[in-house]
Amino acid sequence: MGVRVGIVGSLSRSNIIFTHENGKYIDSTEARGIHWRVSSSAALTNHISNLIESLAQQLGRMRWGRWDQCGALAIAMSGVDPSYPDPVLQSLAVQLRLGGSPFVQSSVAEAGHRGALLMNPGIVVRCGIGCSVFGMNSDRETHQTNAFSSLIGVPGSGYSIGQQAFWVAQKGADCRGTHEEEEFAQHIVECISDKDFRTFSRRVEDDRRLGGFHVVMQHVYDLAEKCVAVADKGDPAAEAILDAAVQELVLGVEAVSDALHLERENDIPLVFRGGMARNCHSLCGRVVARLRESKPKLAFRVKQGKFSPIVGVALFALAGDRTLPPKELAEELLGSLPGEEESPFLYASTYFGG
Repeated sequence: MGVRVGIVGSLSRSNIIFTHENGKYIDSTEARGIHWRVSSSAALTNHISNLIESLAQQLGRMRWGRWDQCGALAIAMSGVDPSYPDPVLQSLAVQLRLGGSPFVQSSVAEAGHRGALLMNPGIVVRCGIGCSVFGMNSDRETHQTNAFSSLIGVPGSGYSIGQQAFWVAQKGADCRGTHEEEEFAQHIVECISDKDFRTFSRRVEDDRRLGGFHVVMQHVYDLAEKCVAVADKGDPAAEAILDAAVQELVLGVEAVSDALHLERENDIPLVFRGGMARNCHSLCGRVVARLRESKPKLAFRVKQGKFSPIVGVALFALAGDRTLPPKELAEELLGSLPGEEESPFLYASTYFGG
């Protein structure tokens, strides 16, 4: 039972990591085009079968033999609350026939916190297509916002910002909005390749028919990043959209801080992760500035996360549960990881200014 496997399943891809039972890193891979949450039951069953076959082939190439050599599997998925059995993950566990080997279910938010802070107290704010806030105090109590949602359209998320930007720009393009909304539509058009916003809307609809929801989701997310860029130039409509998103993220941090009594802690690392955090630094800067006003007693410092959620889930697999593995196993894993240039998705890529 020498192999430990960790999987992070997001909405559009899966990352997989293999480690030896002694903690030593073996290999990792990234599989795109996998839609965990919006696939039909038949498509999802087919995907799980393909994933199992892919894992078995990977183990074979690494000369680890059959899948039943897997000593533990840990999987983290977007929109999963670790406290409740998830039917998709339970189905996966049954099909893998793990027998008595540990099966660990977690959320991407929890795995992200583990990878970023390695079981140290602190808060991790995820802002990508979805958003969440996950925190832990010195007593190792945890609290998460947006734990029960699919993280799509949650206020403060990139998808929500993009949705609001789309609606406001559409009003402006239709000449049924305010002067500020018409200007916003024009500023957005200057950031895209289409001649006007109506052309952009038609292109999104055509892509939806051909590529489905995930194609539209990417368009909306791209629009969110452009909305932040327009806000940074002083556009008032974009500023209003961004201000509402910032307030939601701040409320999430405040909720985690209050639930865990973090104002009693002396030093609280605050980590931002996700695509919006990586590509839109001003969004994070605004959250930090507002937090300093709303929570003056919260002794937080913005910090760069160490590793991505896939390393966090590898630690779960080594532990066999959602704690930390023995120190020597954790040190062996972290010390044997390849450099960032060889495997960049193992490492955190986040905002750490401010």
